[in-house]
Amino acid sequence: MWMTLLAGKYVPIDPLQMMQTVITIIVLPMVLGTITRFFLLKKYGWDLFRQIKPNFPALASLGMYVLFFISLSAQAQQLIKHPDYLLKLVIPALFFYPLLFTLSAGLSRLLSLDYQDMAAVSFSIAGKNLAISLAIAVLFFSPLTVVVVAIMPLVQVIFMASYYKLSHRIQTLWSQLPRKQ
Repeated sequence: MWMTLLAGKYVPIDPLQMMQTVITIIVLPMVLGTITRFFLLKKYGWDLFRQIKPNFPALASLGMYVLFFISLSAQAQQLIKHPDYLLKLVIPALFFYPLLFTLSAGLSRLLSLDYQDMAAVSFSIAGKNLAISLAIAVLFFSPLTVVVVAIMPLVQVIFMASYYKLSHRIQTLWSQLPRKQ
């Protein structure tokens, strides 16, 4: 549906191969992470592990942004020749993230969640799956499709930072909405 909506045509893919790729992208890093954690704990103990543990998310983010940089660099010539591509990519993203946050807030309201839980659900829904999307784009679609996935974090970071900046106002509005009993 999304490809038809965004690309204007149906793009056939092999769902079995895509599922295998997604499992590999999710399961392999989890297994490697578990093995790494096991060996770090065995070799250095809990004290050192607790000291270095806060660095892991930053390291994972750095790796993801390196992938995005490489993806954009690979298509730099295309983007220079056709700067209108960026506009065509950013405009859907400007609608995509507000839509995700609106849908997640609606779901949170239906589930009678408080503001903190709603914010956690919203950030989880809007902030996940970019690395998986990038891998799928690289494996199954044209190189220019990778640029779409690489552009999304730029809009995502701005939107999420704005959401955070407005969080006090959003929390006030959220608390004023009638709650389902």
